[in-house]
Amino acid sequence: SVQPYHCVDDSRWAGAILGDRTSQAFPYRSIHKSGGRLAMGSDWPVAPMNAILGMQAAILRNNWIPEERLDLGTALHAYTEGAAFAEFSDHYKGHLSPGMLADMVVLKREFLNLAEVDLKTTDLITAVFSNGQLVHGEI
Repeated sequence: SVQPYHCVDDSRWAGAILGDRTSQAFPYRSIHKSGGRLAMGSDWPVAPMNAILGMQAAILRNNWIPEERLDLGTALHAYTEGAAFAEFSDHYKGHLSPGMLADMVVLKREFLNLAEVDLKTTDLITAVFSNGQLVHGEI
């Protein structure tokens, strides 16, 4: 399990501590390309709980070691199916299909590039479903 927000947070000081080893920090794309399974989470309360902030960190990396950036689909998979696999619950959650829990959020708009979204000022969530039931917002 990795927490991509740490990549953004640590980028401010890692060079001073790690020196040349900094280039090996947070190798998300390398792990994915090698066939390794990525499972992502927040590490809350140490880092923000917002999964969209975490996905943005995995994709943009604050321009730190950009060759290790992930695309949106890979980051989304790591936060959903990858996380469910890591906690041995992928037989009932992690993707949407009949018989699964259907824990999900509905966003106010579609976006394909997290760089275009100002997550600190924009409320993106329209509704939240838990076990297929609407628990917050409306559709």
